[in-house]
Amino acid sequence: MKNIWLIIATTFICTAVKAQNTVVSDRNIHSVQCVANNDWSQLPIIGLNDDMQINISFDELSHDYRKFHYTIRHCDRNWQPTDMLDSEYISGFNDQTIDDYAQSMNTTVPFNHYSITLPNEQIQFKLSGNYKLIVFEDGKSEEEPSFTTNFHVVDRKILVGATISGNTDINNRTTSQQLDISMNLTSMRINDCKTELTTIVTQNRRYETRRSVEPSYISSSALKFEHNRDLIFDGNNEYRRFEVTNHLNGTMGVDRIRWNKAEEHFDVFLFEDEPRQNYSYDEDKNGLFYIRNENREDIDTESDYMLVHFSLKSEPLVNQRVFINGAFTGGCFIPEYEMRYNTLTQRYEQAVLLKQGQYNYLYTNQKGKPLADIEGNFYETRNEYQIFVYYHPFGARYDQLIGFCQQKN
Repeated sequence: MKNIWLIIATTFICTAVKAQNTVVSDRNIHSVQCVANNDWSQLPIIGLNDDMQINISFDELSHDYRKFHYTIRHCDRNWQPTDMLDSEYISGFNDQTIDDYAQSMNTTVPFNHYSITLPNEQIQFKLSGNYKLIVFEDGKSEEEPSFTTNFHVVDRKILVGATISGNTDINNRTTSQQLDISMNLTSMRINDCKTELTTIVTQNRRYETRRSVEPSYISSSALKFEHNRDLIFDGNNEYRRFEVTNHLNGTMGVDRIRWNKAEEHFDVFLFEDEPRQNYSYDEDKNGLFYIRNENREDIDTESDYMLVHFSLKSEPLVNQRVFINGAFTGGCFIPEYEMRYNTLTQRYEQAVLLKQGQYNYLYTNQKGKPLADIEGNFYETRNEYQIFVYYHPFGARYDQLIGFCQQKN
């Protein structure tokens, strides 16, 4: 398994300027998921004082017990920590140990699987807003995290709606999509919508697409965002996808699987990818991944890790770096996910250690923008958009999250 560990060792902390969904700095941590109500497809957002839960899980690639702690930090709308005391935003005490863990069984790559559920008996939320979970090893502090991941708590005080159209203010049904947003404010009294309300929109949960937008129409009871060029997004293309659910034969997107006797792991070779000049309809999940194993009862501890080989047939792209990008990369652009050009095969290639399951991905540049020469750009693409509305009245110390909407075309 020497080569696997060399590949893992290339991972280092993601230092992008914008906030990321998940940032992993411990080379042994893999498959971090943060979802709502144990549903892999659900954005990690729950209501304040409702019965929903945030679920965080991850694997540590060894069978040696490592004791982990976690803390929770309240953040502003731009994911910067607020200056509030712990007792102001949570009931209970920070710095909790992660006691829910189990060893892998019958896998070629050993690991321990850890889980956290929030809120729990130790911690409950008092305030709405953005939250960052920080996981660190015993003997260290949160300034030396193993990883961080983000989630939201919303106190729904306003109604938010949206529509998506291929007819935009810059072109007509070619490459782009435009959102129109409406908000009903009748349940709140807001003194100055321009200074007290902030609306942030993302496409397919990707933080690099975050935009703060201003309304085009304001009244005492409603806001409208219409004919707003800041709400025009590239359509891009549907995500590519593959599935590895057993050790014996490839399923969707997989060419072949072989046992690497020398390194004692399975190699998974995907079918060669090619540039897409046309829109490709597919039932993708807009970048998400789902851990799955068709031959095991406990997918968390019995799904194996395999070395997945990506291959993209292309001429070298001038002044462009090529990255594999999906929810499993956490929105980070690090050597582990960068495709390398092989002059002998005339292909971009990379191998990534992944747990068995279903995966969505695109090829992007180092800023997360899908490469138009590789993926294409089409208005027909089925995307989903997330709309977050934050309220910060004069004199307040934090951003309340008072509205949320997710819209698919």
